Amino acid sequence: MDMRPGFREIVDGWMVIDDFDDLTDRIERVGAWTKANGPLLPDEQATVSLMIECQVARGIQRGDFEPYIGRDVVLPRLPRQA
Repeated sequence: MDMRPGFREIVDGWMVIDDFDDLTDRIERVGAWTKANGPLLPDEQATVSLMIECQVARGIQRGDFEPYIGRDVVLPRLPRQA
């Protein structure tokens, strides 16, 4: 993957993090890093997109979007993690 060093340090290991607040912090830090370092490279952009999608799915599972998005409606349509 083509990632710049500062970006890599922020996102390294994000997929093994199951703490909602930690992932939120990493997403916010990537936003600040991007603001300071210019546009994201394609691999960096793909990584951030996956981080955000994962965080939204976790938020749905926690019920953060109730009553706007019901878990019983959305969760059956989400892909299962292996």
